[in-house]
Amino acid sequence: MKHFSKMILLTVICGHFLMAQSDGFGLDNRPFMTGGPACLYWQAKSDRAFQFVIPVSLVWPVNDRLTLDVTMSPSANQINTSKSTALSGLSDSRVRGAYVFGDDRFLLTCGLNLPTGKSKLTWDELNAANVLAMQPLDFILPVLGQGLECNTGLVMAQRFKKLVVGFGAGFLYRGKYRPYSESDYDYDPGEEVSVSVAFDFPIGRQNKFMLDLIYTSYGADRAEGTDVFQAGARVTAQAGVFLPSEYVDFQVGICNRWRAKNKIGSEELTPERLNSNGNKLDLLSMASMPLSRKTKLFALLDGKIYSNNDYDYGGATICGFGGGFTRIVSQNVQYQMDMRLYVGSLDTGAEKVNLTGIKFLTGLVYSL
Repeated sequence: MKHFSKMILLTVICGHFLMAQSDGFGLDNRPFMTGGPACLYWQAKSDRAFQFVIPVSLVWPVNDRLTLDVTMSPSANQINTSKSTALSGLSDSRVRGAYVFGDDRFLLTCGLNLPTGKSKLTWDELNAANVLAMQPLDFILPVLGQGLECNTGLVMAQRFKKLVVGFGAGFLYRGKYRPYSESDYDYDPGEEVSVSVAFDFPIGRQNKFMLDLIYTSYGADRAEGTDVFQAGARVTAQAGVFLPSEYVDFQVGICNRWRAKNKIGSEELTPERLNSNGNKLDLLSMASMPLSRKTKLFALLDGKIYSNNDYDYGGATICGFGGGFTRIVSQNVQYQMDMRLYVGSLDTGAEKVNLTGIKFLTGLVYSL
């Protein structure tokens, strides 16, 4: 579980949630590559959205304490609403490093988002990008290109008898980029600062309960040197239970996100009249069972319950169900397949539309 702990703790530095899994960190000592096609399809009445992505990653342990990884995800997207729009190309490239020190209780991370992805979008491509960015639809790659970014963070884990506590803090710098091909100015997104605390407590001999709290604040976005927008601060709370047994392992997780009012204006930013950020609740339960020494089956339920904002739109209720398998092909190769079906509804403000979707994920891990 040490390697899983390290990967989860890394996500805190990128502004996601943290789950404490052990009382120390460990880095894998074998380089490996991951890759595999993935696709997601959504339909609402006559509107359709399709995404095909091939995420590729290389993880290279430099030594027992330092690990580097590089990720890129080329994609092809087709959005059919009032008209058909394609948005395809490379994603930004992400380079990260993780260094463990202090008796394996501290983890220092640094990362770069290199602007290799497609930006400078046409107005039609911008409309397609707005669909990909819709959070209830949870696209595999919601953004292709968004300029240079740098992040750094520090995480510490400490055991207190049976309880393991993790503390984290991170900073994300975002550089200027030009989102529209028809504009002559750069957009400068605001920076992010996050702090987090996580708890891992055993229940009995093997079961675990995990609780994570993260606070994220955002700086003001600027256009032509003028403040134009500032996202509201976000509080994320996540809880999870891990229940292994002799035949079947169960995992249950819940994540809730609250967000304060955004600030809008020009130079003099003021809080919006009503909060345009609704509450977002994500649920996940999974059961896995070994079929043989090399094959493991799993089934899952995936739910989203997003409330309308104060302007009475943006809410969604979506349920997904499916499963897949993990197969050890050889000493150096492991394969995974995951397929999910989705049904639900989305409130656009003008009406509540029914949604259906399908997600298909494949992954190949090759140890070098």
